[in-house]
Amino acid sequence: MRTALFIVAALAMLVTSLVLAPSSRATELRVVVDIGHSLNRPGATSARGRSEYHFNKELGLLLCQRLRENGFPETLCLDDESRDTPPARRAKNAKALRGQLLISVHHDAVQPRYLEEWSVDGKKRAFCDRFQGYSLFYSEKNPAAGKSLRLATAIGQELRAAGLAPTLHHAEPIPGENRELVDVFHGVYRFDDLLVLKRAAMPAVLLEAGVILDRAEELACQTPERRETVAMAVVRAVQRFLTRKE
Repeated sequence: MRTALFIVAALAMLVTSLVLAPSSRATELRVVVDIGHSLNRPGATSARGRSEYHFNKELGLLLCQRLRENGFPETLCLDDESRDTPPARRAKNAKALRGQLLISVHHDAVQPRYLEEWSVDGKKRAFCDRFQGYSLFYSEKNPAAGKSLRLATAIGQELRAAGLAPTLHHAEPIPGENRELVDVFHGVYRFDDLLVLKRAAMPAVLLEAGVILDRAEELACQTPERRETVAMAVVRAVQRFLTRKE
């Protein structure tokens, strides 16, 4: 009887180790996290006057760390803090780094027609409290468009499971938007000519992690808890993407 129990316990430990241990495929996968924008070209300005680049960097660095800690030690960050690297060049840089997945981290804005004004520390600032949530973009002109869509969907599934919801305002039929919303529930859009995705030589997704012109979401996106939620959702999505068979 004691021998049988020992065998059962040993088998349980073996199964657990197989589940928890990162596969050799995962440990060899090189994920490139592109931190969107730079100090000189900081992207959108939040409702309280903070540049998008700072939001992107905080989340992007955390995402790199969590990927490395959870089975993807080859993860690399592209942070062009002091350079003005254009999107197409970022895609080329990811290829030069031998990247196999590209995730570009951003935070979202809205079209000027929706902006209102308020005062922050004596300065007039623009805000819009009409739209909240994340969005995900892929390009059908990416050479791995199918895998890009699959990765975007996986990220949307994990963000949903973590309690977040997408914004649908990029599908509005207005100038500057009118993007094809291919997955309403998971917030996945098709944006064929988004250069960082179109020119990438590997599956690529752009994540807008939140609308920082919304005053409540701006504050939420600055919290460690929100960054952790988003980063770990992306980690789980990459794990799901890698283990799913074609």
